[in-house]
Amino acid sequence: MVEEIAANLYRLEIPLPGNPLKSINSYVIKGSARNLIVDTGMNRKVCMEVMREGLGKLAVDLSATDFFVTHLHADHFGLVAELATDTSKVYFNKPDAEHIFYTDGWNDMISFAGLNGFPE
Repeated sequence: MVEEIAANLYRLEIPLPGNPLKSINSYVIKGSARNLIVDTGMNRKVCMEVMREGLGKLAVDLSATDFFVTHLHADHFGLVAELATDTSKVYFNKPDAEHIFYTDGWNDMISFAGLNGFPE
């Protein structure tokens, strides 16, 4: 579903299969030179289908589109790798960006997950 919220600002309702939240709001800001997509949904076939359908209705050129991920949850950034092109920029909030670029950040996250019962 595509909903126009204001001039050049659109909401796409992206389903979250198997999630009690049911869906996530993805936002598309259409600009004269570039577009911005805020959050994308999970890396699932149904999410991609709905996202592509909405972007098609809006005639969004992904080669002229950047992405903003509000936070590091799979339902917010799951499709970025599939949608981003060589000309796209992907933005994160400062704490998450610092975590991503901190060299041991992922190892720390894996260790923390292990301490909380996640299998290796």
